[in-house]
Amino acid sequence: MFQEEQIIEFLNRIINAEEVNLEDIKTNVMKFYEYLILTKMCKQTTLEKVKRVIDSLDSILAIRVNFGYIDISNIIKQTKENLIQKPEDQKRYVKRYTTPQEERHYSHYSERYSSSCGSNITRERC
Repeated sequence: MFQEEQIIEFLNRIINAEEVNLEDIKTNVMKFYEYLILTKMCKQTTLEKVKRVIDSLDSILAIRVNFGYIDISNIIKQTKENLIQKPEDQKRYVKRYTTPQEERHYSHYSERYSSSCGSNITRERC
């Protein structure tokens, strides 16, 4: 089985070939995709990434023509799915629940932020 990095690197070589004819590059990318499907030599997730490259191949080739080189591996790494924060990655704010006894003993203290070198929060008596 091919590793995803190998497949992406091969796509880079096809797209950044010295050929000037863009139709040949498109044909070669499609043949490579069909070969991957036929041989079942990679995971389905890798096939989906290659399909996304094929779907936007006209734009990719336009960038390649303008700049002379394009790195497909960076494009795939920075896909929209990777940039969306998952709920487990986001900060969660938890309200601290106090018991009635804690509320009775500590409710007369107020929290304020201090610029001193000590802790960030100081407690003063009201």
